[in-house]
Amino acid sequence: KLEQMHWEVLQDLEFALQAPAMAHHTMTSERIPLLGGALPAYETFLEQWKRL
Repeated sequence: KLEQMHWEVLQDLEFALQAPAMAHHTMTSERIPLLGGALPAYETFLEQWKRL
């Protein structure tokens, strides 16, 4: 059984990994990713990552 502190660490990790997971999903959801879609996804990822 996990202690409360371990659950809190897992929640923090989940929150921190949401931005890169969304960027990865956006850039791999198309059969052929285009630069026009990849750059906005990357910029969004960077902005979200900076806010952490």
